[in-house]
Amino acid sequence: IEDWESTNVDYILMVGVNPRLEGTLLNARIRKRLKKGNCPVVSFGAPISTTYPVTTAGTSAYSFMKFVEGRSPFCTGFKKAKHPIVLVGPSVFLREDGNAFCNSRPS
Repeated sequence: IEDWESTNVDYILMVGVNPRLEGTLLNARIRKRLKKGNCPVVSFGAPISTTYPVTTAGTSAYSFMKFVEGRSPFCTGFKKAKHPIVLVGPSVFLREDGNAFCNSRPS
């Protein structure tokens, strides 16, 4: 997090992350970046409560794999981003289907 130049990030993809509960410094950096505008925040996992807009893209490993395979409507913005950041939280590995996030490979 210390090396993250939050002003350059133009797309934030969160997978199983709730920065408000899991990382107050991360949450502050996201908020700082969003104040500058033009940076979507997309989340895979349980819906989260934040003080900034977050689009929930799905709650299952299947919805995440659709994204990885390029079959999700959220892929377009991610592909256009010049400086995206992907944040993966520990809750991904605590899910019953958590191994699917790590072991599945796109066909």
